[in-house]
Parts: sequence; structure tokens; C-alpha cells
Amino acid sequence: MIRVISIFLVLIVCVLPACAEEKDPNPFNMPDSVMALPRKLHAGQPFMGYPELKPQIKWFAIPPWLAGTWKSNEQRLTRTVDYESGAWYTIPKVEAAVHEVTFGDLKDADGQQWYALISPEIFDYQKDRFIDTQNTISVKMLECSAEHVMIWSRTFHILYNPAGRQIANSYTEESVCDYQPTTSGRLMCNKYARLYDAYGDLKMSAYILRTYVLTKQFGQNNVRAGIELIPSLTSHLQYIGRHDLIAW
Repeated sequence: MIRVISIFLVLIVCVLPACAEEKDPNPFNMPDSVMALPRKLHAGQPFMGYPELKPQIKWFAIPPWLAGTWKSNEQRLTRTVDYESGAWYTIPKVEAAVHEVTFGDLKDADGQQWYALISPEIFDYQKDRFIDTQNTISVKMLECSAEHVMIWSRTFHILYNPAGRQIANSYTEESVCDYQPTTSGRLMCNKYARLYDAYGDLKMSAYILRTYVLTKQFGQNNVRAGIELIPSLTSHLQYIGRHDLIAW
């Protein structure tokens, strides 16, 4: 009997801390709350567009394997935490969720692709009978190497019915996406995300895996998100003292 109790206590010591640690490691130290969305972006309000923000643009040279337009038809949730109920799940769940992303805007005189991180930048996605209009209000490069590219972003999501434009739901997403090439020529993305309701309170976190296929080769963009990219990159190259890379 004493031996059984001893084994049971050992299991408690070994298992409970591991479970607590695995619930949500929060590897990027994301906050437990963020600023609330403007009242006019809350559920029940008519969606009349996002408030205007001052554009920000940052340029990065990216590895060749990342350049192009990539598409993923589904996402695999490998771990989720529901902060309202306290429940957490590690059984993988596959969801149909189309996502398309383009990397690379301009080539310099050496043929290197450059990509602009722009905020705010808005994309619309069809989600059942709603439009999910996503506004990336802040974005930054955490790491960019030959092996992987890691990008942090904070995005507003507004889901509205296009018929009457009434907002059904709104929330903020903070995420880090780690992109890596695969031997099959696809693009793999490991993503950690936290979702906050319209009042800025943390509701959910998730680890998400996506695999993308290349749908379009790299093509030059002269304008994106209303920004003239050629003079912007020219100014950046001059600022870093690389006049030799200016190809225009």
C-alpha cells in the first residue's frame, strides 16, 4: 500500500507540472490583454471601414525560396487553449480555411528579392456567409535567414455580413509565423497565435500548422497598400549605403 501511494505521489509530481507548462507556454511572451477595439468596430455596429493610421514600411531582403504567391487550403490546430473555460486540447484538429500570402516585391541590381512589411494593410477573406476583413496594424521581422523567416504581427479581424454590413464579431489577433522551405518545394508555416475579444481580453491561444503550395512565381510590385514601392526601396537602399543595388 505504501509503495502504491509512493508511486502515485511520484506521478503527481511528474505529470502536473508538465501539464501546467504544456497548457500554453506562450513562447513569444505575448500579453494577456491588448487595447480594446474602437467602439464602432464592435459587434452590432455597421462596418464603415477602419480608422486611418499612418503608414509604416520596412524593407527586408528575403531568401529565394520564399518569393512568390503561396496558397493553403486548410490549417491544422495542434494545440489550443480556451481561456474562458480553462480547457486545453492537444488532439490535432484540421479546419478548412483558405489563406493566400505573397512574399517579395522588387528585385535589386544583384537580383535579390526585397519584401516590404507594411502596416496598416488590409485583406478580405470569405468566411461562410461573412467577410473577414483583416487589418494588420503592426508587423515586424523577428528573424530572416537562409533556413527560415519569422514574422510577428498584430491584426484586427472584423466579420460582417456583406448584405447589411452589420458586424457579427470582431477581435484582435497577435501571432508569430515561422516559414520554412520543404524538400518537396512547398512552404511550411508554424504559427503561434493569441486571440483577444473586442474589449482586449485574452480568449484563446493556438499552435497552427499550415502547408502552402506555390501558385504564382515572383512578380514585381510597383504599388501595394497604396504605397509607391520603387521610391520607397530606393530611399531605403540609399539610407543603408547600398546605392550600388538600385536598379531603377
